[in-house]
Amino acid sequence: MSDYVNESVKVVIPNRMESVKWLYPVCEGLLKELPLSDKKRHMILVALSEGFTNAFQHGNQKDPDTEIKLTFYPGEKSVKILIEDNGILPMNKNINHVSDKADPEGICGRGLLLMRELVDEAYYERNSKGANILTLINNFENKEKRIQSF
Repeated sequence: MSDYVNESVKVVIPNRMESVKWLYPVCEGLLKELPLSDKKRHMILVALSEGFTNAFQHGNQKDPDTEIKLTFYPGEKSVKILIEDNGILPMNKNINHVSDKADPEGICGRGLLLMRELVDEAYYERNSKGANILTLINNFENKEKRIQSF
């Protein structure tokens, strides 16, 4: 049986970086309704920002005529958040298998490493329509992640 309730919150965002300005407070408001510490909430928000940036730059190739869809699924024990774009990423890419050797000074790859560290589960899939879906899951009961800078 799924931990997630039948109701979800869906947000459709224009594929523009300036959309982040209003995305953050919307997501923060949704996360404040859940039993998360301030630290965990901040970590999820940073992961969401990275996921949105990946969808904008890599998934939708900065195309302003596309959209990014976010769906929040609250549960009794965790929250699952989906970020969907129309781009092409490797199928079923588990972010946990991203190399730890990504260049921290490089242009690409740091966001995946950061998301992996900030949430309990993070992975990409493709749906039946060919869209990329980044899934981020954070459990309410888990110990704080090991990132010390937050």
